[in-house]
Amino acid sequence: MKAFLKKIIPVSILNKRHKNFVVKRLSQFFKYDEDLFFKHSSIWKKDVQSKQIGVIVLLYHVIEKGLTMPNMKLGFGKEKLIQLIDECNSYHLKYDISNTQFIHALGVIQEYKYVHSQNNFELEAGLDLKIDSLLNKTSTIPQVEQISENKNNYFSQIYSSFDLFSQSRKSIRSFEGTVEMAKIYEAIALAQNTPSTCNRQPVRVHVVENKEKIQQVLEIQKGNRGFGHLVDKAIVVTADLSIYQSAEERYTSYVDGGMHAMNLLYALHYHKIAACPLNWSKSPEEDLKLRATIKIPDSEVIILVIACGSVPEDFKIAASVRNNYKDITTTH
Repeated sequence: MKAFLKKIIPVSILNKRHKNFVVKRLSQFFKYDEDLFFKHSSIWKKDVQSKQIGVIVLLYHVIEKGLTMPNMKLGFGKEKLIQLIDECNSYHLKYDISNTQFIHALGVIQEYKYVHSQNNFELEAGLDLKIDSLLNKTSTIPQVEQISENKNNYFSQIYSSFDLFSQSRKSIRSFEGTVEMAKIYEAIALAQNTPSTCNRQPVRVHVVENKEKIQQVLEIQKGNRGFGHLVDKAIVVTADLSIYQSAEERYTSYVDGGMHAMNLLYALHYHKIAACPLNWSKSPEEDLKLRATIKIPDSEVIILVIACGSVPEDFKIAASVRNNYKDITTTH
């Protein structure tokens, strides 16, 4: 019957019917995703422990990054620091204060105060009191210190076993000199071994080497304050939507693209290129602006930007404590 109907019904009507079906199905799926995000993210309210921890991690990492900047500006991040202190005070009243991320946040706040004291920079009295009031609530605070690194040590594990190699790769926000395009291409070629959905290989890589264009890209991205001017190459990773075929695959581009981006970061590390992934959670206006700046095809979704450069002799890396694997693993 289905085959018979296809013969007698005009193709244009069949196509329109199929399009209406796909649009309706996509709308249902996106509504499902929207409801999940609205209900469980902290976009609306911070009503569970995990949401508040997420905010605390986001804020303490801002402070960590400031402490690792090549030319750290004393007194930086005051508003973010106050927000972090307020979130920690709120968390302290409601949840388990032995949480790894909460304890690390306290250590970062303590480090902020110590670094400014060591540099004879006097914090505002009100801020100093807020810090002390929070820290005095907890008897044991770990000594947190952003990681001091040097070029030779940073790349010392690139030929080691994967566990050592993987642990040695960290995001760097301090660059100097230039990176040869040949090395960038070698890293891109190496990352081609990344698996993808049904081997459809949707990832596309846009390398920006023009200095003016790089600064335009970074200005749109915004998450590179304090080190963006040092970036020698910018890599924009995208995924081509044209290879996907169903509503169920609506987010597969980000899975394929994310896996490829991580493999590319490893490849850059292997080729001794300093790199820092910069997220692309942006508004439609910003997305369109980047597309226009470096002529990204409409069919490609932007996954992230990778800032690249050569490694200076000495630099700092954010401590960025990781959760214990046992705390994130559920065995079924």
